[in-house]
Amino acid sequence: MRYEASLVVRVALAFALFLIPFYVFEVNVFQKVFEQVTFDTVYAFLEESGAEPEPGSFSVHYAIRILGGDVTVNIVKACVTASAYYLLALFCIITMGIALWKRVLMFLIGSALIFGMNLARIVILIIILLGDSSVFRTTHDALGLLLSVGYVILVWILLSLLFKVKTVPFYSDIRFLVDEISKKEAKRKR
Repeated sequence: MRYEASLVVRVALAFALFLIPFYVFEVNVFQKVFEQVTFDTVYAFLEESGAEPEPGSFSVHYAIRILGGDVTVNIVKACVTASAYYLLALFCIITMGIALWKRVLMFLIGSALIFGMNLARIVILIIILLGDSSVFRTTHDALGLLLSVGYVILVWILLSLLFKVKTVPFYSDIRFLVDEISKKEAKRKR
């Protein structure tokens, strides 16, 4: 596929990934996919660790009350970190020069890494909440920001190295287009 056609397809897919689910169906795809599995996995982990969780009030979204203490852990929509999956998907779609099968495999591996780190983040936050609730808010906000952007970039760098991707999202396309314009401009001046 010629570069121009590839760019148009990639940009159209990126817009479709974001606009169609949100504005046509009013649904956050990654939220729907990972919401229940995140809650169920955290709940199962707490059961295995002996924390004696029980489903709490679902008025917030999902809640786990830990028996033997006064702590209720509310897992709200933001806990799923759907934005991290969207950022990874955007990187996989928009980066030039990657075969379709590599894009899909990179997304699946990256999603597994993000999911695992998110579960670790939630468990760490629960441990902090049970131990010293005064540092919970600061740790919660810092870990949330770190996972939502920083960790996704690290995952992308790891995947790029693993799959030998030589291009950079957005930058490589811009660089290519600038070079093409410069070449045409130089030809025109001759």
